[in-house]
Amino acid sequence: KVYDATTAATIGGAAYISALGTDSVSVEGSGSGTFSSKNVGTGKAVTVNVGGYTLSGADAGNYNLTAPYGVTGSITKLALTLTGTPVAASRVYDGTLTTSITGGTLSGILTGDALSMAGQFANKNVGVAKAVSLTLTGTDGGNYSLAPVAGITASITARALTVSGTPVAASRVYAGKVPPAVSGAMLGGILVGDSVILSGNFADKNVGTGKAVSLALAGA
Repeated sequence: KVYDATTAATIGGAAYISALGTDSVSVEGSGSGTFSSKNVGTGKAVTVNVGGYTLSGADAGNYNLTAPYGVTGSITKLALTLTGTPVAASRVYDGTLTTSITGGTLSGILTGDALSMAGQFANKNVGVAKAVSLTLTGTDGGNYSLAPVAGITASITARALTVSGTPVAASRVYAGKVPPAVSGAMLGGILVGDSVILSGNFADKNVGTGKAVSLALAGA
């Protein structure tokens, strides 16, 4: 079934009884089922309730009904409708893919469900007018679908770091454009998991004494 925020499952098919020998037994009615949870999924376990079936016939009193086991079913996502023009927020680099969305309204959310709309960049890196796709978040976000919306963009700007200590650039033998090593200083504000080191740049590659060195960032 399509997601409806309940665990109810419809049991289809025609019920039948294979009685022993020439016994006269038949079954009538319909059964109901319950999914293991209300959430979207494939091949979800279903508990069958046989209370809606009755046995009849001359030999019905000699038989009992038991629920079948191994019954499964699937719950697919419920499609939502988006009205208005969604706008993605530009932000400072924070190592994640997500950004906030304003300007769009979702309709079709079932009563009691908690979900909201967010934006997702293709990658975490700094860039201008980067493409943003819409995603559904929240406890019940995974139970709904939303048609793709093209043309949403936002920017990620560079994160400012602090330098503590006294940076010292290493003098070296001429080596083309190889940057000088920098020691004596620490960078603050690097996000956990990111690889950033302090480096330097000469104004040009040529031999000289007391050449100015600007600080730069290196690493992945």
